[in-house]
Amino acid sequence: MEKSYHDYIFESKHKKQKKIFFYLYVIMITFRALEEFVKEKLPAFGDEKRDYILSVKLSRLQIIRREFV
Repeated sequence: MEKSYHDYIFESKHKKQKKIFFYLYVIMITFRALEEFVKEKLPAFGDEKRDYILSVKLSRLQIIRREFV
């Protein structure tokens, strides 16, 4: 049975979605590791500065998510 044009498009979209979700997963892990690094390695910063750094990083992650979804 031959594949139709629609089947090829569906498979292509599915592969692209898998890649996007993989990259989002990697980005989320990276930001979580960065969050832990900021919490553990930068205690000299006050709580406000650490919270600011984390909020900036998390807002960037949200922007990246919006671009992919």
